[in-house]
Amino acid sequence: MRHYRPDRHGLTTLRVLLLVLSAVLILTVNYFVPSRTVSLVIDIFIASVSLIAVLIYLPLYFSSLRYTVTDTEIISDSGVILRFHQAVKITSVQYTAVISSPFSRLTGLNFVLLFVYGGQMNLMFLKYDDMLEISALAGGTQ
Repeated sequence: MRHYRPDRHGLTTLRVLLLVLSAVLILTVNYFVPSRTVSLVIDIFIASVSLIAVLIYLPLYFSSLRYTVTDTEIISDSGVILRFHQAVKITSVQYTAVISSPFSRLTGLNFVLLFVYGGQMNLMFLKYDDMLEISALAGGTQ
């Protein structure tokens, strides 16, 4: 039995991307909305939602992600408010897909998609070596 945790670089990458996106949204609102009062209200809303996501939600989500691989199954536990538990038998995996970003060792954006009978399981934000190991264990070729 092997336990996997998400890569912390993925958390940093998502935080930076979310802050950049919120800054672009704020600049866009300031450019296109003529009323200064309405623009200020929208800016405060965007900034507060992004700060809550960056400082509270994303760290809680990353701390809740947990993957376990046994000899017979792959188990995924995740969720902040609603907890999700998925278990897939390794023998029921039809095929796997590996998604890796450029500079994936630095960004932590590595995913393994397990396609099983009637659905799929997503293993997100894995370390690069863990991604290759899980893919090989699930029947992929790496």
